[in-house]
Amino acid sequence: MTGKVIYNLLSNSTASTYVADRIYPARRLQEDDLPAITYSQISNTPTNTKDGPSVLDTERFTIHVWSKEYLNAMTIAGIVRDVLDRYTGLMEGVMVDSASFVDQNHLYEDWAEVHHIAIDFNFRIKRNP
Repeated sequence: MTGKVIYNLLSNSTASTYVADRIYPARRLQEDDLPAITYSQISNTPTNTKDGPSVLDTERFTIHVWSKEYLNAMTIAGIVRDVLDRYTGLMEGVMVDSASFVDQNHLYEDWAEVHHIAIDFNFRIKRNP
């Protein structure tokens, strides 16, 4: 569900100026045009209570920016951070209590000659058990 939030926020931001509709869950095909964005859930940690199921989960996601050009990758990564960091709100039936930037890593995929920036976020999601 949080993936829908990420997709909607990014596809309705200036990131789409660079990636158009190339925003994918989990993976992209090697033959897809660049630049592109992918996103994947890394973990989901519940807030444990004695009284029942978790009403607040922390979901960790990595947003991956892919580009042949380093400056494009950096620009898109900056937009992703600006759009997602500290987001709060209800979207697609998902109540995001808060989203927070955690970490960012710059990589280069030699075999594909592609710049890859991995950006981690924690999303605190209110649940209605």
